[in-house]
Amino acid sequence: MNVSPFISVSEFAKQYFGKSASWLHQRIDGNAVHGKVATFTPAELNTLANALKDVAGKLTHAAAAFV
Repeated sequence: MNVSPFISVSEFAKQYFGKSASWLHQRIDGNAVHGKVATFTPAELNTLANALKDVAGKLTHAAAAFV
């Protein structure tokens, strides 16, 4: 996910998952947690996709205000 330099990962994780930034980074990076690779569940992947679409819509709406 190459959008992390452009958004607050902490706020993104909190708002859309109710989790910490480290929780989100562990899954994005595939880090080992308690001896197992952290991954997204299918439901979390769906949430991630919808969250990114939501952020995209908000950015598009904000950009339109300047045109």
